[in-house]
Amino acid sequence: MLLLSASAQELDKDSLYVALRNVESPAERTKIFLNLSEYFLYKNNDSASFYMLKAKNSLLYQSSDLQYLEVDRLLGLVLREHGRLDSAIAILERSLDYIENKMDQRQISQDIILVKGTALRDLSSLNRLKGSHAPALEYSLSALTIYDSLQKANPKDNLLRKSMGEQSTL
Repeated sequence: MLLLSASAQELDKDSLYVALRNVESPAERTKIFLNLSEYFLYKNNDSASFYMLKAKNSLLYQSSDLQYLEVDRLLGLVLREHGRLDSAIAILERSLDYIENKMDQRQISQDIILVKGTALRDLSSLNRLKGSHAPALEYSLSALTIYDSLQKANPKDNLLRKSMGEQSTL
């Protein structure tokens, strides 16, 4: 979430609640739950966990690889905030396995490859926090390889440029 003033964040939260009451699409409902989970992430971990689980449950009614992976990313953030680094790593490794399975089946988009790079970057950060520097370096190099190949394939991709420029969220 972008850095906003406290009052702007409250307005954003309120607008998400209003949108949640009016949304009909399961995909949009999942997106709102994910945004609410991210909003509460550093404010109230219980609320963040609640909305993240709501998002995960709403995925039962749809098949969105990107939203499934976003739920796992947020779960990793929540676990990290609770000091459960090993559990956060396990969740992100599960996401990587999911992506690898999709790659083996040739059912993958550039967006999912980008998510793989983000997961690798986050795994690097978690391992660095644990003091496991060798795996952290491996994950970082793998993420850079993915970002580099995507950048070469589509140098004007703003989502990719944003992802590469972001600070690690984990």
